[in-house]
Amino acid sequence: MSGVPLLVGFLTVSGLGGCAVTRVAASDIKVVFVSPPVRPMPDIPTDARAAGIVPDPEAATGRAPGVRFGIVRDPSDHGPLSRISDGRIATLEVTWSDAALFRTDGDTEAFLRRLVTMPRGSTTTFVPWAQILGVPSVAMLVEHTEGHRGSWHIWYAWPSVDCVYRDGHANWWSATGSTSTDSGSKAEGSTLDERVPRVCRARAAFRDDAAAIPAMTLRGGAAVDSYEAPPTHDPEADEPSDAYLKAYAYWGLAHLDPASWRHYLPGLIDYALRHLGEPGSMVTEGLLESLRPPDREPPRLGSLSAEQEAVVVAVLDLLAFDERSACRELAMQVLEKYWVPNALYRRRPATGA
Repeated sequence: MSGVPLLVGFLTVSGLGGCAVTRVAASDIKVVFVSPPVRPMPDIPTDARAAGIVPDPEAATGRAPGVRFGIVRDPSDHGPLSRISDGRIATLEVTWSDAALFRTDGDTEAFLRRLVTMPRGSTTTFVPWAQILGVPSVAMLVEHTEGHRGSWHIWYAWPSVDCVYRDGHANWWSATGSTSTDSGSKAEGSTLDERVPRVCRARAAFRDDAAAIPAMTLRGGAAVDSYEAPPTHDPEADEPSDAYLKAYAYWGLAHLDPASWRHYLPGLIDYALRHLGEPGSMVTEGLLESLRPPDREPPRLGSLSAEQEAVVVAVLDLLAFDERSACRELAMQVLEKYWVPNALYRRRPATGA
């Protein structure tokens, strides 16, 4: 599904009869969110799966049970979303947004506004893939400036995006593509760059650690750093919000045991990547210092699984080499001292004499 310049399937421009419709600029599209969100079923809607295909009247008989043959009525590529939608979307009513991909409603809204303005892409009137998809990353109802209410289901795994869309005339459109640009450049603050998959991968790799109650909280570690007794874990007081991390991470990280350190790593990674260009971030600096050798005993760096190590390397790589990063020098130092192959301070398995 990847490898196509970009995505999307949307509104048909046929059947409009030349009637004038009110145009809505992407910046003027109203984006609202249903609360509580409604988790959709996996895969694309059943009627979308059969869209654009008619039975083959010449299909041979005697085929195996359950096997059907059809003809794609329109195999052509209808071009990018920006050409097809042409300002006809008035409101996007988001009924579901995957919190592992989009931390806030604002992230989701920015993602959608970028999709409806992408200048490159490919759209068809039929579903070009056969595999079953999972739960959509974003699902929504669509109000149009004319016609009927439609819907839009999106599956996003950077850089690939797949979607099915029902327009104001009840026509289904399918699209697949990539959010990468030809130059590889990424707009500052965009959620459609390498940060999203790294955060998702981190949350998956540290899921069990994050679910466990830490023996030492960051708040407790900060207390120890001030020569005070550490308070016990409190679900409300120790909710790892941005304010919590800014208050306690830098001072508390040095005092965490390996399991407690791993508990906080996905949240710290999320914060560091969302604040990639923020100079002087003590949260990011604290994270990087906690990844710097030498390791302690019992080991923290050495306690990571192979997948968790790969997550850390990917995050450090972005912090060290992305031009937007405000901590490139420190991240490069951390990488070179422990996380690159044959690093100077990396413990190596003992070899026989």
